[in-house]
Amino acid sequence: MNPLPLPVVGPHVVIRKIQKKDLGPFYTLETDEDVKRYVGGPVRMPRQEWIAKMDKVRKQGGKLTPLAVAAKATGAFAGRARTYRALEIAQTCWEVEVLIAKKYWGQHFGHEAVVFLVDTAFASLCAESIIATVDPSNTPSRRLFEEHLGFRKIDTKKETGEWQDGHLVLHCLREDWMRRGKPIAC
Repeated sequence: MNPLPLPVVGPHVVIRKIQKKDLGPFYTLETDEDVKRYVGGPVRMPRQEWIAKMDKVRKQGGKLTPLAVAAKATGAFAGRARTYRALEIAQTCWEVEVLIAKKYWGQHFGHEAVVFLVDTAFASLCAESIIATVDPSNTPSRRLFEEHLGFRKIDTKKETGEWQDGHLVLHCLREDWMRRGKPIAC
């Protein structure tokens, strides 16, 4: 079960549970070469096989089940998001992931989804820190996390042979988020 309070309605997006109707556009997102350039490359599994597998994941609703990022104006699937404990760092550290479909790039959907996940992890999940793993060549993501949200590099992944090898681990402490005027309830 996802630990976040859903749905959340923002100015441009709605973050909600993945629905069966999202699986086709979700597959399109996961197979897009440009979207998946920095996150392990596109899915190569045949469409119907991938959709059937993801439908099982969706129905089980485990802690790693992605959430849908939907365009508020239309309700259309615009991307995926999730948050989970980053146990390799600490019990109170959570990691955030957001992936937005190319059609919605430049519309601040990713920024809005990330801010919601970070706010919620600090306020509702009692996180002490948040991390994001970012390819050093992914300038838009680095700009979002480092310049706009104040995350700082704490490490570089060393996973020889894995797609995250060389990715930056960006980190934000609860106190730093609070200094930015963000609400914290824990």
